[in-house]
Amino acid sequence: MMAHIAKVSNPYGPQGQYGPTQPYGEVSPLPPQNTAPSLINDSYVPGELAVTSWQPQMSPFPLRNATNSPPPGTLFVNDDYRRESMEKLSHGDLVEKAARNQGFQGPIVAKPTYNIGPQAQSAQMAGQMLLNSSLTPELARLSVATYVQSNAISALDSQSQSLDEITWSGAKNTVVNLSQGISVASATEQLYFGLTKGWKACSDPVEQQQTSAVIANYASAYGLDAGKLQSSDPDISGPERARLQQSLVKQVVTDLESPGVAQAKAGYEAAVERFEAGNNSLVVAAGNFGQVKLDLESHAGGHRLRNTPKNFTTNIYATPVATVVGATEGHKKVADYSTQGPEVDIHALGDLGHGGETIQGTSFAAPRVAAEMAKLHAENPTLGSHEIESLLHKGLTHQVNSNTGTISILDFG
Repeated sequence: MMAHIAKVSNPYGPQGQYGPTQPYGEVSPLPPQNTAPSLINDSYVPGELAVTSWQPQMSPFPLRNATNSPPPGTLFVNDDYRRESMEKLSHGDLVEKAARNQGFQGPIVAKPTYNIGPQAQSAQMAGQMLLNSSLTPELARLSVATYVQSNAISALDSQSQSLDEITWSGAKNTVVNLSQGISVASATEQLYFGLTKGWKACSDPVEQQQTSAVIANYASAYGLDAGKLQSSDPDISGPERARLQQSLVKQVVTDLESPGVAQAKAGYEAAVERFEAGNNSLVVAAGNFGQVKLDLESHAGGHRLRNTPKNFTTNIYATPVATVVGATEGHKKVADYSTQGPEVDIHALGDLGHGGETIQGTSFAAPRVAAEMAKLHAENPTLGSHEIESLLHKGLTHQVNSNTGTISILDFG
């Protein structure tokens, strides 16, 4: 049995590492709620912003005075800490384990971050409508748009709030690791494979009914033949599935470029800049989106997925000032699953031993880089994020030639 990974859980609570909760004098409201199209807005046009009212809300975490700020070199892990059972580690636990495997001995602060609030509820409702209803073409397209936009807005707003809470705590010379993400590729994959249960025949009649409902709604939304989509003959299903995939990509691109998502992305980028202004660094996992296109094409009988945007695999959390991390298999080869592109700044080992097996992902490459940057921040308190990243490249990486050119790979701790 694997030993429990040591971490500082909820250091801002009454029994937290930094002492009892202090009175703060004020609690800042959340930023104005970004909005996705409403399912009851009959005049919805893809890409338009629905107008909704917003009421100030209190942040669920108290702000901290600078006198109780986390120490330099602290690593914050903004992640999902929900466990399927007490025996299984959460994704956040595994991210922390990767940082410890890199040799990191400093404090790790678990920062549970989830998509909550009205936008998350809208996404859930839209998904349920696709699963359980026979929709008109217009309402089916609206449900897809709401699902994509609301998920993206909720994710961006949640991370913006979390980063601002850390900034307001007075954090200096710290690092936030963010091993989550959304891209055009992942949103398309979720719509195509996730909501349809992978297109597999289900023994559960409820799941089978839901899969059939989603496929019927997609056919309705994009003018396709549901029978052809579900045919076991690849000569029949392949071309129709390729048309569905292309329709979903086009829809997702439109929705991720919508005003509501753009507003949320701008708010997130501003939160990143506020955080990094305190000589802090944000480290973002590039994403496991490298093979999504091939997986989709394979399911369409090898028919090419054309007209994918240049940012097809780009994580919406990747910003010019963040350190974006891809994954390697071993120390010389970029992992096939890893997102590659100009936004990736550095690569690190994506393998993590767990439960007698090896699991992989950029989720476990990013915390290795974050761990090294946290140590460098503690040792160089006057340096900003860009300077810390430069130190990392100069002293703790090696160069490897890849199919995208020469890349920097982090030395294993």
